[in-house]
Amino acid sequence: MPFRNVTLTCPSCRPHTTLTAQESGAQCGTCRGWFFDEPTLLERIRKANPGRRLDELLEHNDGTQRRPCPICHTTMTIVWFEFLQLDRCDIHGVWLDRGELDRALAWDVVPPNLPRPSPAMPKPEAPPVDDGTAMVAWMNSFTIRHD
Repeated sequence: MPFRNVTLTCPSCRPHTTLTAQESGAQCGTCRGWFFDEPTLLERIRKANPGRRLDELLEHNDGTQRRPCPICHTTMTIVWFEFLQLDRCDIHGVWLDRGELDRALAWDVVPPNLPRPSPAMPKPEAPPVDDGTAMVAWMNSFTIRHD
């Protein structure tokens, strides 16, 4: 249990709520958010989704208000698991809001309103393979003059 001997302040309910250490992370009793060290979180997601590949969480701060780390209180960065936005302290771990852990474990990370291709849509044809003859023909079209 990585957070057993540390006081953690909930980044959502702050400063009034502390997190309670659980088996593999810490949870806020008020907002029901979770805090995990990143390797533990990634391992839980991989274990729940053995046929899927997850190497890392991608960092992209999109201008959303950033939260403080529950341990060191420095501003966390925004990271993404597919379309699921999470908060990460590079030193201590990843914060998931209520319901995000369940969504991550179920790999339910694509918004329902995202347009998806219909089965009736034809697949685009692959572009023709250029074997280099077009370039040779184009180059041969030039006349080289030796004056």
